[in-house]
Amino acid sequence: MGKTRRETDDGTLSETILRLSQCARVDEICELVAAAVHELLPAAYVIVTLYDPAVGAIRWRCDRGLERHENLLRRLVGVDRTARVFARSKTAGGTDAADSSGRLVAYSGGIFDLLGGTVSEPICTLVRRTLRIGAVYHVAFSVDGKPVGGVTLLLPRGTQLDHASSIEGIVRHASVEILRLDAKEEIGRIAGRLALATESARIGVWDLDLVHDHLEWDPRMLELYGMSADDFAGSYDAWRQAVHLEDVRSAEDTLQSAIRGEREYHTRFRVCWPGGQVRHIEAHGMVLRTANGTPERVIGVNWDVTDRVLAEERLKARLEGTVRVVAALTDLRDPYTAGHQHEVTRLACAVAEASGLGADRLEGLRVAASLHDIGKISVPAEILAKPSELTPAEFGLIRAHPWAAYEVLKGIDFPWPVADIVLQHHEWLDGSGYPQGLRGDDILLEARILAVADVVEAMCSHRPYRPAVGLQAALGELRKNRGVLYDPCVVDTCIDLFSRGEFAFGA
Repeated sequence: MGKTRRETDDGTLSETILRLSQCARVDEICELVAAAVHELLPAAYVIVTLYDPAVGAIRWRCDRGLERHENLLRRLVGVDRTARVFARSKTAGGTDAADSSGRLVAYSGGIFDLLGGTVSEPICTLVRRTLRIGAVYHVAFSVDGKPVGGVTLLLPRGTQLDHASSIEGIVRHASVEILRLDAKEEIGRIAGRLALATESARIGVWDLDLVHDHLEWDPRMLELYGMSADDFAGSYDAWRQAVHLEDVRSAEDTLQSAIRGEREYHTRFRVCWPGGQVRHIEAHGMVLRTANGTPERVIGVNWDVTDRVLAEERLKARLEGTVRVVAALTDLRDPYTAGHQHEVTRLACAVAEASGLGADRLEGLRVAASLHDIGKISVPAEILAKPSELTPAEFGLIRAHPWAAYEVLKGIDFPWPVADIVLQHHEWLDGSGYPQGLRGDDILLEARILAVADVVEAMCSHRPYRPAVGLQAALGELRKNRGVLYDPCVVDTCIDLFSRGEFAFGA
């Protein structure tokens, strides 16, 4: 038996949604949308346009169906690619095509408007007759409530506007993916600026004689510490007095540890200038030893990283803002789990901190947890909100969300393995998880922490298909599968946090 129209629509929509989530560029989205819509309406001429409303410029455009009339249209209109003229003017955001509701609307303008004012009206009439155009429809890509192009359908006479809901669904999901890629691009720009900011430095050289307790600075060192030659006493104690009171202990401990041979000397601290100004200093040095290994002197460099630190703080704040926006996008996509990522992030970070995870890895986990469900923007909203058991096909789309998230995040140059952490947050120790079936230590520690936090929060929260089962049931699940699905150390730490009252959801 052949497929029904509903089965065809559902199949095309599901396949297109999955492929949209895998697109890495907006031109791929446009081409995919054009092909999918033309598959549903093979008799129609399909024109897809994406433009930047801020500058009024076309970002990308393509078509399907017009190629069979290309030679004739080239002679009439004088262009090599017909879509270049068809996809301008009102289809790129003019009054008739600016409906951002995501619904197909009839285009009331004439073919003259679509072809542009440089083409005479008689030629436009001839083109309409050649293509036998009977009706024109448009549905807009909508990003942040604003139309940014869309799909224009030129229907030959006698062609019905079938599959409207599927076309609208494709465009709606394409709008989400355009927003995803734009957010990814913005994060990349911020990461690039952060890298550029770290390249600036002002370097001074110092030499500490450990035998005679004499510290020699070059002129740049004096400048870095806001001193003149007369101000500097030339001793180790003089350096200690210049370091910010809150940083003296850690700065001195790092240096003494290097002198004892326990580590390299590389640290950062603040210094207080005589006038009260605070500067951030990064220091690197090496210990010179006698033949019998006795430390004799330490030589090194300092450089002022104040501008870099302030820039990092500003860019970090912007990056955090972008992460929050992208996380909020997931909440908007699935209102039944709104706040889930935030609470999972709180619990995961609390467990990581109690486990002694380093500050840098803790920050990477925080970012990954904040974005761990971003892949669900590729899952149809009706599946996310379905109040009954999912079909195998629907569950397959749900299970694809870690891959969808990975595709979003892998191209962003985070200083942590954010994409891999998110990809692995549904992996279990015994290999029964997804999407890769990883086992044991093949799963990143951050992903194992995130998996436990995700399970606990999910079980404590209401879902469309079940009520919340409560904290005790969630902790019981951890105890039952400790060492089977979940990392035993992570489980123990998580349970201890709740048992001691050191963590609560919504606090």
